Amino acid sequence: MTNNAAMRSTTRRSLLTGMAAAAVAVPLATTVTTPAWAAADTEFFASNTELYASPLFKEGTDWARRYRRTGLDTVPGHSRATPPLTSVVAPHGGNLEDGTSELCLAIAGYAPEDPMTRYGSGGGPAYDYWMFDVLATDSRAVQQMHVTSTHCDDPAALAIVGGSRHAVSVHGCKNPGGSGTQKLVQIGGRDKDAKKYLYDALRARLGTSVTLTLPTGGLDGDEPLNICNRTYSGAGAQLEISTELRRAMFGDFSSPATRAATYGRSADGKAAPYWNGFVTAVREAIAQIEQSGG
Repeated sequence: MTNNAAMRSTTRRSLLTGMAAAAVAVPLATTVTTPAWAAADTEFFASNTELYASPLFKEGTDWARRYRRTGLDTVPGHSRATPPLTSVVAPHGGNLEDGTSELCLAIAGYAPEDPMTRYGSGGGPAYDYWMFDVLATDSRAVQQMHVTSTHCDDPAALAIVGGSRHAVSVHGCKNPGGSGTQKLVQIGGRDKDAKKYLYDALRARLGTSVTLTLPTGGLDGDEPLNICNRTYSGAGAQLEISTELRRAMFGDFSSPATRAATYGRSADGKAAPYWNGFVTAVREAIAQIEQSGG
């Protein structure tokens, strides 16, 4: 979920410094605490660069980055005359906004259980993707690794999105007010045509059981520095998906491993229409976006 608020105060810097010093001598689990200012509308790290440099969290243990450049003929069984025009990103994947990494991979055309292979039958184009995965499971640590989309400065993310004409970012959000069971998708970003294509495709595939909105304000994804808008056209699209809708896409929603093993199935093992409908709709919309030449 994107967050427009930023903490730049001396207090935040001094707290980070103190915690970093403590981490040298004390195990991580006991040093990572939630400061009084670390509420839902603030961020712990001012950028990915700051997070990556922090001794509080380690790459490969607490967080990971995954990305792939598709190129022209790098996907077995499928070639393109031109590079893909669109990239797909999940800035808050893994245990942060559950299910968004798996959706990012499938939309990009790769299997969530094995990103080295194609998704499903392997038909259709593959797209460049980038994701930031939180591996930690402690809820406080997980939330502290949320870097708002306007402050995403990961070099691979900027290179992949910056080399694309279009981008689609996948996020998780809570229902309005933080409660309820509404299945909801909020479609934002600066690319007005892309938002229309996504809205129409999602409505056609998911029907009226899913609420679709074009938000204004904090979740509209309209900031030029939002990672979805860092394309060379200066515009992209952002999908904020409610927890209840994401939960309905997996047989077991409890962890990255179980999600990768049960995507597209319900708890009783039957096909989960929300997963198939969502992934198919977004890929159809991307095809329309590219064909439109916008």
